[in-house]
Amino acid sequence: MDKPKASRTSTPKVRTGCITCKRRHMRCDEARPNCHNCFKSQRSCSYANANPVTAIAPCKPSRSPTPCVASPQKQTLLNADLDDFCDANGAGYYHEFARMMHGDWLTGTSNRAFWGVTAPQFARTNPRYRHAAMAIGALGAWYRESGAPSLRARPGEESAHYVQALGHYGRALRLHHRQDSLHDTSFLALLLLFFELLRGNSKAALAHVNHGLALVLALITDQDGGAHSNNNNATQAPNPTRFFLELADVFADIAMQSRTVLHGRVGHCSPLANFGRGLRDKKQTLESFMVLLSRQFLSSASANDQIPDVFTDLDDFERCLNTALHRHNSIGPILMEIVQSSGILQSNDPLLVDRYYPEILGNPKVRAYCEALRHDMQRLDSAFVPLFNKTLASDFDKPTYLRAVYLRLQYLGVLLFFDPTRHLRVESMQELTPGFREYLSLVEVATARMRAATGADSAAHRLSLQCKLAYYVMIIAFFCRDPLARDQAIAILSDYPGQDGLWDTRALYATALKSRVVERDNAVEGSPDEQWHRLVRREFVFEDGGTRVLFRFLVREDGYAGGWRLAEEVADVSRGLEGLRWVRQPLTGSGKLLIGDLLPS
Repeated sequence: MDKPKASRTSTPKVRTGCITCKRRHMRCDEARPNCHNCFKSQRSCSYANANPVTAIAPCKPSRSPTPCVASPQKQTLLNADLDDFCDANGAGYYHEFARMMHGDWLTGTSNRAFWGVTAPQFARTNPRYRHAAMAIGALGAWYRESGAPSLRARPGEESAHYVQALGHYGRALRLHHRQDSLHDTSFLALLLLFFELLRGNSKAALAHVNHGLALVLALITDQDGGAHSNNNNATQAPNPTRFFLELADVFADIAMQSRTVLHGRVGHCSPLANFGRGLRDKKQTLESFMVLLSRQFLSSASANDQIPDVFTDLDDFERCLNTALHRHNSIGPILMEIVQSSGILQSNDPLLVDRYYPEILGNPKVRAYCEALRHDMQRLDSAFVPLFNKTLASDFDKPTYLRAVYLRLQYLGVLLFFDPTRHLRVESMQELTPGFREYLSLVEVATARMRAATGADSAAHRLSLQCKLAYYVMIIAFFCRDPLARDQAIAILSDYPGQDGLWDTRALYATALKSRVVERDNAVEGSPDEQWHRLVRREFVFEDGGTRVLFRFLVREDGYAGGWRLAEEVADVSRGLEGLRWVRQPLTGSGKLLIGDLLPS
């Protein structure tokens, strides 16, 4: 009897390679979620059907096993065969989301524990969060595939990744239930906000800000116990109180950004309508709301948050800096009360407004706050400088380098921008020039590191909801008395590589350029003090979701009291900066201070 013909291989032939390799007639190594060929060529990798997972009967251990718990970062890594994802593409999109959350720029400029650990972990706990995370990851793949150099240059919408992103976004919304806890719903609002900013839909992003802030307000003012109420803690977060504080910290930063970014036009839209209605119902203001958040934070602060003689760890400095800021957060309600009682918001005389500033900024309560803040900042600076210098000298190629630079920028931001009494005199602003120069130099270092750190990643890795660098650079272009430093600030904004929260960097750049023109025209007449008092009258706000700049300033014109009158111009940056035109228009409303129109009504 003839022997059966031996097989030419020792293993059975399979046809389970990815679809892309089959079309390209290449050998596939069948790695999941992306094979080596697709990963190397940055192509989409998918399989016709996943191999079923064979159940293996557990063997009885001979002794009690020792539990092994992975680190929080490793717990965000996925197995492509998990039932959490319908296909390998879904797992790949979640991987991209987790990489974005772990990115050096996002974790370096924001709450590192929340974005780097909590957000990726919590996003896996149920389908609606997973779909929201996969939607964000799909947009990251969309940017990578297009090769867009920055978030200013968003690609076309024909990509399959973009279509997948919209599909996951829609499923996240459909899976949301009214029975979900306020904690969980506010986290979903944050993920959807992140998605819309990546997508470039700033108006939809503001809608999620409005909804998320209303939820945080409801949590923190709950009569049954606020953020610590058991009624509101029906969440899958392992530490609901800590989770809420981290989440509220993000929304607090976004709330302050929303003061300058409107969904529509001044006088024709209510800033954050749902949130504003909640504030009125609770007899709160945005400033008092921020104080409530600070009290929640301080109630959970530990004794270790005291300022030591010398810091030895960046985490300790960040914690002490945040604690100091929360302790001094009461200036908001104090300053707003003084402003409203002064009558400045009811005056439409551009020259009369200047007389109110000494009354407001020279108030004893305001001065006492600023002196106490400066004292704490000086103590922090003395204790942090040795660690800062050591980190920059030894950790150049490590993520801690960028983090140390940004923490220094956070400190300088408080020192330079949180003291309103400096605006009373031009001499006090001139004293800040060295601080402004250091700030700009560190921003240049940080943005250069950002480009290097995210060079292999897509532009989507350059979005940070809590970063304020670009906005503060624009403020330096406004108020610094050194023209060279102002030009340096404008140059930084011209090609700023990231996006900071709600602010459109094109609008910030256009505003800084317009301010330079106003500075030049203002310098033709008067003493330095007179020129400074006219410049203080400049105002701006970003309309239509941040893509339309409304700018007010004083212009020289005979026939008006003092020879200067208030003018208003607008510019639309939604189509880019090339050929940008400023259009003069009548004053919006009655010509009163814009801040009166920006308060929630």
